[in-house]
Amino acid sequence: MNTKNKDLYLKYFEQHLLDDGQMPVEAALTNVVRDCLLNKDYKIHIKDESHTIKEWDVVMYTNWANDVFFGVCTEKDGNVLHVKTGTADGVLTKILEG
Repeated sequence: MNTKNKDLYLKYFEQHLLDDGQMPVEAALTNVVRDCLLNKDYKIHIKDESHTIKEWDVVMYTNWANDVFFGVCTEKDGNVLHVKTGTADGVLTKILEG
């Protein structure tokens, strides 16, 4: 588990609540992704190589059109990753197999 990112998420979540924010989960996920992108501290999802990705890692993945997306791996079950991204409409969960 990437405890640094989990602690960062909790910090942003609590700060958003203190600031009377309306979407603390979405804001916290977005801020963790932003920080990891700025620090170049993310992992790339490649099929059959997801064993290097841990819970709370920031993950880059692509769709069939090779559009790039980033999210936080909040759950890992074997080779199945649950990657969450904060959006204006709520939390988007993408399940990646690998």
